[in-house]
Amino acid sequence: YALKRDHLGTIKRFKARLVAQGFSQVEGFDFHATFANTVGFDSIRVLLTYAAVHDLQLSTVDVRTAYLYAPLEEEYDIYMRQPKGYEQTGPKGEQMVCKLVKALYGLRQGARRWCITLKKGLISMGFKCCESDQGVYVMTRDDSRIIIAAYVDDLIIADNCPEIRKEVM
Repeated sequence: YALKRDHLGTIKRFKARLVAQGFSQVEGFDFHATFANTVGFDSIRVLLTYAAVHDLQLSTVDVRTAYLYAPLEEEYDIYMRQPKGYEQTGPKGEQMVCKLVKALYGLRQGARRWCITLKKGLISMGFKCCESDQGVYVMTRDDSRIIIAAYVDDLIIADNCPEIRKEVM
């Protein structure tokens, strides 16, 4: 839990983040892979150069609560303790737990599940994943082009068509 204050110290909002304790996960029992592709720094440099040379519009996006869009693997059941302040007991007073169906920050496979979900979504929209860098996606329609570089839940977008950008967003 955290308080967000303005420059005068007045509370502006309350912030809470539910994070799983992934350090207690056991490989092969709770997950099988953790690697997640992210764009390389060389690809970012090339993208920025390409955007400058071709006069492309640059945008950045931070996908809020990105991991919550990513379903967990069906072959693994992941359980966690209930968040403090929200505990409930079973009908006979037994302690209950939460079964996760979506990835949470802190899970070892969380970033991987999000990257897989993002890739499927972009490909379904018509993007192609670059062979040289799995964190870069390109879509071309006629003379319009949009390029997305994904670094976990942050995206750099370069395009020459506001309509396609709006559609993708």
